[in-house]
Amino acid sequence: MSTPTQPAPPRPPAAGPKIDALEYLRGLAAFYVFVHHLVHLHLKYTYPWLSKIFVFGQTAVMLFFILSGFVVYYSSVGTPGGTEVRPYLIRRFRRIYPPLLVALLIGFVARWIRGRYDPDLHNLVGNLLMLHDRPGHPGSWFDPYAGNSPLWSLPYEWWFYVVFIALFSRAGSRPERLQYWAAAIGAVGFVGYQIFPNQPALYLAYFPLWWSGAELAREYMEEGKLTWRRQAFSFGVVAALTVAWGAVRALTPDADTLFGYPGVQVRHHISVLAMLVGGMAYFKAGHPGFRTLLRPLGTIAPVSYALYVIHEPMIQAARDRIQFGGPWLPVAVVVPIIFAVAWLTEKPLQRRINKLLPAR
Repeated sequence: MSTPTQPAPPRPPAAGPKIDALEYLRGLAAFYVFVHHLVHLHLKYTYPWLSKIFVFGQTAVMLFFILSGFVVYYSSVGTPGGTEVRPYLIRRFRRIYPPLLVALLIGFVARWIRGRYDPDLHNLVGNLLMLHDRPGHPGSWFDPYAGNSPLWSLPYEWWFYVVFIALFSRAGSRPERLQYWAAAIGAVGFVGYQIFPNQPALYLAYFPLWWSGAELAREYMEEGKLTWRRQAFSFGVVAALTVAWGAVRALTPDADTLFGYPGVQVRHHISVLAMLVGGMAYFKAGHPGFRTLLRPLGTIAPVSYALYVIHEPMIQAARDRIQFGGPWLPVAVVVPIIFAVAWLTEKPLQRRINKLLPAR
């Protein structure tokens, strides 16, 4: 007599096509940062109300961190051989460095157009080594090259990639443990930065923010859904770090704003925590209006990284050199050029780089 067979458990989804929601959010973040700088460099004196709307540029960067953590985990862990160290690092290198090199070249040209002929080799080398950050942080080694402020987030991304593969190569057989390693790395970075302010410690202190996106991807791939229970630890780590940075802010007597150290760190962590909790609640509620409102911005997603890294020096050069025609003429001239360069960087150039540097 044969016994009835048990139904096979559902297989977790592997990394497949791009997830539309992530593409829409990536387009939103890039477009918001772009308009943020356009407004603050060109239009805030003519239209001061616009600067009040587009004031959350760094919050959009924090959204990039969450999305990056999700996408890197989703695409690497869900792909056969995706977490082999050498191919992984080649893929990450060829994704982040070619647009960066274009941005550095544009920054150099923009400096020259604006009458600044010093090549600033100190910060150029620091940017190439991914060891720069926003000016004004204690222990900061290098500034973003040519005043291209969006470049500050790139070394965070790069070292997040490196820490991720180092963790996964050691503990990838037990991925549920990785969240505890991520929390420990963040704690070590935070404490180390308070004892001896230095750039690598600050990168490590921010790693749990990026890892919160990876934890979302891990549950989605294993269960096909997202739950408060599975995300509680990750959210809790971000909340704990928010409190810790808040304490540093309270104990720093000369920290009089939220725009310099350590107020900006408090703002970053609050914004990540708010996006995680608010985003989870919103999607649990059925995400009303999400596709309708954000789908058009999905068209920007394929060029979002290049748009993010190249736009500010071009806007600065247009502002300084086009002194007639009111505030909108420089905008009308430079915006099509920015999008054209972003497309050339992300499409023809990136395809060529991928052929020259195959991951396998």
